[in-house]
Amino acid sequence: MKKALPFLLSCALAAGMAIPARAAEFSDAKGHWAESAITRWSGHGVVSGHGDGSFAPNAAMTRSQRAQVLTNLLGLQEKADLTGFSDVDEDAWYADAMAKCVAAGIFNGTGDDTLSPHAAVDRQQMLVAFGRAIGLTPLDSTSSSLSDLDQVSGWAEGMINALLEAGYVSGMGDNTLRPLSRSNRASVMSLMDKSVAGYANQPGSTIEMNGESGVVLVASHDVTGTGTVGDLVISPGASQGSVTLKDATVTGTVTVDAPESALSVTGSSAVERVVVSTAAQGAAVTVDKESAVGHLSAQDHQVVVSGEGKVDSAHVSGNDAQINTDGTRLEVSQGATGTTQNGSAVEGGSTVDTSRPAETPEEKPEGNPDNKPGGGTGGEDSGGGEDGDPGEEDASCPDGHRYV
Repeated sequence: MKKALPFLLSCALAAGMAIPARAAEFSDAKGHWAESAITRWSGHGVVSGHGDGSFAPNAAMTRSQRAQVLTNLLGLQEKADLTGFSDVDEDAWYADAMAKCVAAGIFNGTGDDTLSPHAAVDRQQMLVAFGRAIGLTPLDSTSSSLSDLDQVSGWAEGMINALLEAGYVSGMGDNTLRPLSRSNRASVMSLMDKSVAGYANQPGSTIEMNGESGVVLVASHDVTGTGTVGDLVISPGASQGSVTLKDATVTGTVTVDAPESALSVTGSSAVERVVVSTAAQGAAVTVDKESAVGHLSAQDHQVVVSGEGKVDSAHVSGNDAQINTDGTRLEVSQGATGTTQNGSAVEGGSTVDTSRPAETPEEKPEGNPDNKPGGGTGGEDSGGGEDGDPGEEDASCPDGHRYV
């Protein structure tokens, strides 16, 4: 571990990334196959260890630990009311994290009134929660040839298909996914390590994106990104702050999940798609003169888009959106109100191009063709209960203490 840490820090320096003060050194992580992933995420403060200096990499990940890890990773802030759940004490160490994950739609419950905080998480449950956390859209199919995909529960198929197609999950060494096997702590660290190519959770960070596969995750404010990346997620940790893309290329999607945040596309940046999600009320997007965005989807309310740069097309489904860019073909969902384009009102159900007269409004079904799926209905498994069998083995820490 002592030899590995300087190497990892030097890599972070080379990548222009914010460097954590120091990664924890765990007595049972040295030489473990997931050592580098554990070092990375403990260095960012996303995970910590047991009170005796161990990490327990081979121990099952519990639902409460999963909630804490994802809360730390994303910088979640909004909390749901958990009084309707009978098994989460308001004074429990995990109550805050579980309330935040429920509010974010990452998971709901294992039954009508339970969250089962001490139950172990299986691999498909962890994969679905992580996919939702980074904003993936479920897919109907996958080209993967893993031999046991028929064991994946129906509620998990779409998100696991998306993870496989994105290359974030490749299966075990024997060409299996093992969706029903227990997810241990080391495998969760490995999943995040493979999926998150760049990460910033410190104010003022700069990320040099080197075109590597995986998502870049911004969980703090005043962050600047340069270079090339496939997808970038601005998580709630950046709420009320700014994120700047400078001479950057995003070949996939920038997803804004941070309310009242400001995304600036500057220099000669080119972004294929920006999605201001239903979690990002009041967000602002500015596109500078030499920059361009292919398509922008404003799903929440009070979104403002401005600048002298090019936005080819935009779709608005939230209320009170302002689209103030020239030459943008704007489509407004039926039922959306208060939309303006360069100061002129645009009715719901209309399609407008600033270089042409407005088209006659057409009757369109309510809804949002650009909608990014959230947590679905019902629960994590969308079968009424989040994880199927509420009688999962209690895999809490042996001495009852918190370790995440």
